[in-house]
Amino acid sequence: MKFPGWAIAGALLPAAVLGQGNLIPSAGVTTGDTYGSVQKSIVTVTGQSFSRATRVRTLGSPANPYDVGLTLRTAGPVARQDVVSGEVWIRRIAPADGDAFVTFNFEKAAPNYDKSHSVTLVSGSTNWTRFRFAFQSVDDYAAGAAQVSFHLGFPAQTLELGGLVVTNHARTRSLSEFPNDLTYAGRESDAPWRTAAAGRIATHRQALLSVSVIDGSGNPVPGAQVEVVQLRHAFGFGTAVDGARLLGQTVTAADRARYQSYLTNWFNKYVLENDLKWPNWERLSPNGARTATNALLWFQARGLPVRGHNLIWPGTGASYFLPADVPPLLANPEALRSRIQRHFEDILGRTRGLCTEWDVINEALHETELEAVLGRQELAGWFQRARALDPAPALYFNEYENLESPTRAGTQRLLEFLRDLKARGAPVDGVGLQSHFGSFLTSPQEVYDRISLLVTPSGNIPAPVTTAQITEFDVNVKDEQVQADYLRDFVTIAFSHPQVNAVMLWGFWAGAHWIPDAALLRQNWQPKPSGLQWSNLVYREWWTHTHVLTDAQGIASVRAFKGDYRVRVTRDGDTHEQSVSLAADTPVTIPWPVASPELQVSTDSSGLRLAWSGSATGFRVETARTLQPPDWTPAGGEPVLAGGQWTLVLPPPDSTQFVRLRR
Repeated sequence: MKFPGWAIAGALLPAAVLGQGNLIPSAGVTTGDTYGSVQKSIVTVTGQSFSRATRVRTLGSPANPYDVGLTLRTAGPVARQDVVSGEVWIRRIAPADGDAFVTFNFEKAAPNYDKSHSVTLVSGSTNWTRFRFAFQSVDDYAAGAAQVSFHLGFPAQTLELGGLVVTNHARTRSLSEFPNDLTYAGRESDAPWRTAAAGRIATHRQALLSVSVIDGSGNPVPGAQVEVVQLRHAFGFGTAVDGARLLGQTVTAADRARYQSYLTNWFNKYVLENDLKWPNWERLSPNGARTATNALLWFQARGLPVRGHNLIWPGTGASYFLPADVPPLLANPEALRSRIQRHFEDILGRTRGLCTEWDVINEALHETELEAVLGRQELAGWFQRARALDPAPALYFNEYENLESPTRAGTQRLLEFLRDLKARGAPVDGVGLQSHFGSFLTSPQEVYDRISLLVTPSGNIPAPVTTAQITEFDVNVKDEQVQADYLRDFVTIAFSHPQVNAVMLWGFWAGAHWIPDAALLRQNWQPKPSGLQWSNLVYREWWTHTHVLTDAQGIASVRAFKGDYRVRVTRDGDTHEQSVSLAADTPVTIPWPVASPELQVSTDSSGLRLAWSGSATGFRVETARTLQPPDWTPAGGEPVLAGGQWTLVLPPPDSTQFVRLRR
């Protein structure tokens, strides 16, 4: 029987209250189901708030973290945007001298396993460590339609999980009320890697700029004020760009102006995010060749470098990899080769001289459909064709799941792939490391070591490439302070690596970013903490603008960050400036447009009378007995200014004496 009154009352309950409560059975993680190559057992725990825990022992090293795991279905419903919080405790058993890894997920309990929260937790201790988390659900789920999963597919390990609590607060609490225990090794202000990085930055990113100021007679000009003003970094601090927005095709004039202003004031290198990708290149509007080439010409007119991304993305998993007519050609390898060749000729011919480098291949370690048909040698041939069609740009292989993964498995796989390409004759100049960070933040020292693995020789084995570039960097975490700290530390360690030549962000503004939470600027253009860190590093801490006086030899020396400079010299109210490019220790001579004044010499009973113009300041008299070799020494006495002239009287010489004026 229905009770209408009760139904009305139920309808009046706030939607935010429905579904509140514990989402995990009281037995917690011990009730979880395992899958993949893993052994599970239940252990007794003492001294903790929970008395039983699950011990899991993985067997081998699977290809993906999600190939092995443990899951628990939710015991209650969850609504979209409900606030969920909780905690789990982890203890490492093995390896004895390393870390244990587990990725915690709250997700849909069926494909595509849409995730509301995912974070990789690292347990370096054999003591129980608590990890807290909080998030909002991305969808509506009935009881059992969502799950907590622990991905365990890392190198063989044994760990214990306990104390799991997952509570749905519906919409009665704010997400900001709950902590997320997300951090990374090396975040400490006194972490050892910081001192080493600072030393490398001073060694590899700075050079000595020696400015010598001489007058028209070749004399040094001491006491001149030298202002050294940096105009641009030699190192690339860049971002991805939306061509249509840059050109004003999709925004107002005001938004276009603001977008362009941030591009030219916060960055010095650029990559078109989508406009040069093969499918977009061949579309007529709003993207395609016209948008891409006009954007490239916009940067060229301002002397700003652009990297090309990308010539080929050799997979069929998404529409933005290849044009629609290409996947069907996998059944006809010769037609496929011909279609790729025509694309290379078209895009490299029409962008010749507009890109300083190209990602020739994008993500071929993950997108393998074309290689399966054409073979690995064909991939090497793509590099050879690119070099033949446009010899000037540097050629890169671009890949992900290297620096941003908990283990080095992806980095090792990339190293072997690069070695194979080089052995097949591919002219690969550098490796692009995408660096999209989210659920796991690799320690800065580990980032440095993985880059070194790819670009430095190992024993008698040469490195396949000697140049690396961070090509698509972003940090997608909810805690904005962690986000800012990690951006600061990641960019610092990359800048300190002598074989990294750029850090490219994959967007900077939340209004035009593939992951708005990862942007430096909010939707209203206000800088986030991460944006302030970027600006402070690039344009304050690593930026040279200083003043120094020339010494007695007319020389002013400054240790400055490599890049382009304006050097301005001021003396006696006059100013002269010169442009300088600092790539290594550089001596620069700046001629002073004023010659030494004419020295008037006369004799009388008091001795040798020397006089020169009163407008010429900073000069001294020197004398010598011989000019071969010269033995110039300062003359005694101080000149006197009177009647518009400087005058100095020297005692009568007892032999031949030479005199001169010097600054």
